Amino acid sequence: MHRRRGIITAVAVLCACGTEEAPEPQAFVERDSAGVRIVESYRPSWGESDGWRIGEEPLFVIRASDGSPENRLLDPTSIDVDSRGRIIVGDGNQAGWDAVLVYDSLGGFMFQAGRSGEGPGEFGQLWWASSYRGDSILAFDMSGDRTTVFDPEGRFARLTRLPTLRVPRPARGTYGYTAGVDAAYGDGWLLAYPFGHLNTEDGPGPAWYEHLLLRVSPDGESWDTLGTFEISQQWWSGSAQEQYWYAPVSVSAVTHDHLYFARGDEFEIRRYDPHGVLDLIARRAWEPRPVSEQDRQELREWYLSRVASSPEVNDEILERIRRDMESARFAENAPPLSAILVDDQDNLWVEEFRWFVPTERPPSLRPARWSVFDPTGVWLGDVETPPGFILRAFGSDRVLGFMIDDFDVKEIYAFPLERGAA
Repeated sequence: MHRRRGIITAVAVLCACGTEEAPEPQAFVERDSAGVRIVESYRPSWGESDGWRIGEEPLFVIRASDGSPENRLLDPTSIDVDSRGRIIVGDGNQAGWDAVLVYDSLGGFMFQAGRSGEGPGEFGQLWWASSYRGDSILAFDMSGDRTTVFDPEGRFARLTRLPTLRVPRPARGTYGYTAGVDAAYGDGWLLAYPFGHLNTEDGPGPAWYEHLLLRVSPDGESWDTLGTFEISQQWWSGSAQEQYWYAPVSVSAVTHDHLYFARGDEFEIRRYDPHGVLDLIARRAWEPRPVSEQDRQELREWYLSRVASSPEVNDEILERIRRDMESARFAENAPPLSAILVDDQDNLWVEEFRWFVPTERPPSLRPARWSVFDPTGVWLGDVETPPGFILRAFGSDRVLGFMIDDFDVKEIYAFPLERGAA
């Protein structure tokens, strides 16, 4: 992979015959600090012919389901691609089949794993599903705090419940973030977390929700604590917490043996080994973007529209929420990023801030911009996705993600990924 190394310099050299042009600043610098490699990128390393692009026309679309065996999609929550190229879809959350749906590499329905229910291989609220140890399947049920493993053909294999940790109960009014599992490492261990609470040590003002991150064995019988990690910021009044709009929200991704984590308040991604030891920090130059009055008004309208769609909300409740939103608290600057993913070549993709929830449609449909970092932490360049496309997974020559229409119908699109000469 082509890279330019060196120290950042932009010094004009004067000589007897005149002033020479200043050399072009280097793209990035590397340094070590207490065993941690720190890579700071100031501009993309890709040349004009190296860049990657996503095609404008989809390779195929997995459309919203009519309930037929050939297409079971109803309310997908997650997408993954296994070692065979099969597409693993978790379908559930608030609606859907509460089952894992498996499609071939061209989007043709193959089979369903699991179903709605409370028994083995059944789900009450399927949160996500992914490939597991190559071509098995793993799914997490939020309603039961448990993971389920299916064999490559979709047959139930085993169930693992989250460990129960005895931790001191936080102060009243500072908790509310439930326990769960985020992903699986390549060796089968799970990235899990107990419930989170608000850290109010600094007094009133912006405060971080925090929780432990655990690396749990496949059978759930043992675990390692990776450390305390941030979740998101809320506003702490001194006695109660309030929504803090446009505040930073952390994002993470897991590879075979690493955890990538970004707190979300700066363009910085940290990488941790399986024991929770920090070994890489990758940074990219960025300029904070102030939250404008247009941003605030757009968010208010979006939120009120979502609230109004609930059958449990009457006019009186809606008017009260409308008044509350007029005095809602907003962060000064928008977060720099909103999602991170790792592709099939171990490159890190970081999405510049698009919206608060990575799998939801924002009010304005614009192309999203993803910064691509190589496995050593160097910023290679940026890739734009089609307007409204929510990138979620990678194949060798494609990207997969959601498109959500005006009626909140979610479908899966696959677009070609053209990699340059990097």
